[in-house]
Amino acid sequence: MLRHAVKQIALIVPPVRRLFEQRDVARRELADLKEHVEAFNAALAPSANPDDRMATWELPPGPHLAGAPQRYTDNYEIYTERGGIMRPPEDAAGFVRRTPKYTYDRVRFYFLCLAVDLIVLDKLAGDMAELGVDKANSASVLARAAGRLGKQIYLFDTFEGFSERDLVGNEVKHRGGYADTSLTQAKENVPGDHVHFMVGYFPETAVDVPNDAQFCLVHLDCDLYKPFRAALDYFWPRLVPGGFLIMHDYTSLYWEGVEKAVEEFFADKVESVIPIPDMSGTVAVRKAKIL
Repeated sequence: MLRHAVKQIALIVPPVRRLFEQRDVARRELADLKEHVEAFNAALAPSANPDDRMATWELPPGPHLAGAPQRYTDNYEIYTERGGIMRPPEDAAGFVRRTPKYTYDRVRFYFLCLAVDLIVLDKLAGDMAELGVDKANSASVLARAAGRLGKQIYLFDTFEGFSERDLVGNEVKHRGGYADTSLTQAKENVPGDHVHFMVGYFPETAVDVPNDAQFCLVHLDCDLYKPFRAALDYFWPRLVPGGFLIMHDYTSLYWEGVEKAVEEFFADKVESVIPIPDMSGTVAVRKAKIL
């Protein structure tokens, strides 16, 4: 009997030990995260916009805790020595400023940073663009990167919410969406002479883009079928080989038009979409390089 009990205990001990080890790891990660947040907030000037503070960037331990890529933490010095240009958490300030819930979308933020790193690594030519700017959360990250690389960035939006011309079929249920979009707030979040706000209905506003413009990164976040399909038709031929096409909301199950537009467009392409596990279901494509 005693021998049987000892065997049972021996079987239980390893799983219990692993649970305690996982708990300790989660606690250390949370402590590190708190330290980064406190350091960032302490570095802000007293006159800085209080909305820049990142107290809500702190997440509880558990399934919502996502560690930052090591190149931006313990290997950040190596990263910068090799020419890295992203500056987390500085670059995260604009990402969360107008939309605090994005503090829980760390995966999306870091994916944008990593995409920029590959553009730097491959020395890709071309500018950047975004369709569907809203409050310029993701635009702020991309604009900072574009400025450091000497690139232009074109930001397309009606800045009045969804256009009636785009609400067809079942998508009429989204009427009135993003009516709180503010061009003034977007401009405050994305300063710089290299930033071009293309205000109005897309693709009509594309006429103001130089005819020979090329792009190394395009971010589509326009939610509805018509503008999304128009954007794919416009930007894909202008995307340089190796360039990134990043498409928000594809796997979220909120925006059927996005799924339809992407699936139609890439049905005859050699490229395939790669899912990104961010909050709203981004997918990305890198345009095939010419051999």
